[in-house]
Amino acid sequence: MAARTRVLWTIWIVLGVVALSSLLCCGGAGVFGFLRVQELAEHPEGFDGGLRDMAATMAGESYPAAMAFTETLAADHDVDAAWEKTTASFRKATPRRRFDDLHSAISDVMGDYQSMRIRSYRAKAGTDGTTRTLICDATFVNGPATVLIEMRSEGGTLRTETFRVDSPLFLKTLVAPNSDAGTGSRTEVVAGSEGDASR
Repeated sequence: MAARTRVLWTIWIVLGVVALSSLLCCGGAGVFGFLRVQELAEHPEGFDGGLRDMAATMAGESYPAAMAFTETLAADHDVDAAWEKTTASFRKATPRRRFDDLHSAISDVMGDYQSMRIRSYRAKAGTDGTTRTLICDATFVNGPATVLIEMRSEGGTLRTETFRVDSPLFLKTLVAPNSDAGTGSRTEVVAGSEGDASR
């Protein structure tokens, strides 16, 4: 009987320790989550600004590399340098002639690159390395655009795998002035693993 009582007490003690540990972990996670949300809400640019800063921190070296690629591609004199910052699979999906067309479309429609601010970041590990996806709000001389860049390390250097610029300005250049096409529709220029043409 004493052995059975000892076993029951041991089971109750173990269950109590597990329950207490779970409660402490959940409580700690809740407090941490509350403090993190409070920190984001108190950001000088509000909750959205806090989330953007968090995404920039998570993106690490990918964020400056994405900005540099966009700026290089948008500059008339740096098309060759932008081409060198792409992966082999990007070059396979988008031959150099199409890449030059992409540069021309961005330069002609959007104008010079001015700035870019990260909106979100995601990293996905695969058999060929980690793909980092950044979605950014970009400002060009002629107006705003959303830029999606997927980057992957190749030969020890972070290179562009996919590049997409989405702006209503592209639609304005494709639609005739007296057309009945609706406003507010969007079109984009895509290059890399997702495609190689304007849509």
